[in-house]
Amino acid sequence: MKFLFAGVSGLALLATSPAYAVLTPADVTDRLEAMAALADGAIQYDLETREDGSVVLRDILILGPDDEPLLRQTQGEIVFAPILNDDFEVDVQGLEALSFDLMEDGVQISEVSITHDDYTYQMRGSAELVESVYMVSRATVDMSNDGVAGMPTFTASLIGEGITSETVSNFARSEGSMSTRIERVTTESLTSQAQAGVSTRALSVYEDTIYQAEWAGMPLAERLAGLRAEEIPPVLKQDSFAVSGTSGQTRSASEMTNRGGTTILTDASTGASAFNAELKEGQLTAQISGEGLAVTLAGTALPFPKASVSLAGLDTSLSIPVMVEKGTANGAYSLRLDQLSVSDNVWNMVDPQGQLSRDPADLVLDLAFGGQFEDGLFAQMSEIEQDISRLKFESLDVDEVSLSAIGVDLVADGAFTFDNSQGETVPQGSMNAEVSGLDGVIETLAGMGVLPPEIMMSARMMMGLMLVPGDRPDTYTSVIDVAPDGTVSANGVPLQ
Repeated sequence: MKFLFAGVSGLALLATSPAYAVLTPADVTDRLEAMAALADGAIQYDLETREDGSVVLRDILILGPDDEPLLRQTQGEIVFAPILNDDFEVDVQGLEALSFDLMEDGVQISEVSITHDDYTYQMRGSAELVESVYMVSRATVDMSNDGVAGMPTFTASLIGEGITSETVSNFARSEGSMSTRIERVTTESLTSQAQAGVSTRALSVYEDTIYQAEWAGMPLAERLAGLRAEEIPPVLKQDSFAVSGTSGQTRSASEMTNRGGTTILTDASTGASAFNAELKEGQLTAQISGEGLAVTLAGTALPFPKASVSLAGLDTSLSIPVMVEKGTANGAYSLRLDQLSVSDNVWNMVDPQGQLSRDPADLVLDLAFGGQFEDGLFAQMSEIEQDISRLKFESLDVDEVSLSAIGVDLVADGAFTFDNSQGETVPQGSMNAEVSGLDGVIETLAGMGVLPPEIMMSARMMMGLMLVPGDRPDTYTSVIDVAPDGTVSANGVPLQ
């Protein structure tokens, strides 16, 4: 039994290690031993070199920081065999059936099996540059737990169909790219909690999923190892990556049943969705968008026979500095929800007479900020909390806030700066807002009995302080100013 001190991520690197481009025992051992200095976990394994030049990997055992087993291979072996043709140099075999035990405190908590039907996994290149192509008609991951004390019993499976993945890894330059397409992914699970008498069955299907990624300057194993060891920055200024993906229609359903036989049924679906993330010059930007989101709830455990929520569109993005030298760090956040609606049977619980507007709601939020770091961020992992506490916000731009719901329309924008020179943060700036439909909604709520007379009077007094009647009926405007001395005023009238 050989030993290798490495992280769990080392298993993934085995499949793309340039050592297997030539498949000599020395190359394999060198690659594994190079990983040994990088992490705090441990992998034990058996490695065999056959007469035809093949290298066989079997009996993998992953240990935790306390040398407790986390994963133990119980069946199968992975073979890296030479190919005698002009296209590829290495053929990865043995993926038809692999089995593992997941462990906790030395006790098996679940079994995992991985099977491949009609697959090809081949590589070519050199010790420094490896290209791999992976294609499989059907790959299945099954997991089960026969009932460990204190844990629910479950069975779960993940099935990928029509998978094609191409990867290029340049180990000398710590860069590479990957493109993956999956025609269909199906997940199924059944969970049972005997003591609580609750069981849950779930099924999800994802259609036509595509992922693409490029990275540079990021030796992943070294960074993950340094992150765990709190020794090196997880991100450097020269690091970069770009990841994007799209998905077609997604459908999922679940059924939860309790001891009394009552149920909650959930059905959800989405249309096309997309995401992308990019790291460049220390700035991380991520965006998620989707359309046609819908969720329906039903069942005897609910106070209504059926309820549904739908959203025509979602778009959200976040940009934050993850590696900052001395100077200003800028960031931004945006959120857009289009046509958010709930079914009438939900509305009828709070508004049975239909007096409030049930038109779909819209929300837009667009913010930007800037801050100053006295010292660089991520100078050392152990100092992260201290460094973040040194962030001094300098500006906040509210580029847009808009809300349309229950007959009220609100639009606002503004900008603030922050003075940190006196040891505490002092804001200065202004917000502008315009709202319509507020009078009508307040009158409707009062007529419904939702707003008692004293609450309605307080609301009216607050409106008189904060709002100015607009040019059109049932419209108001407001300008909130914060002066350098901390004085807050609304429409020119001090509030303090």
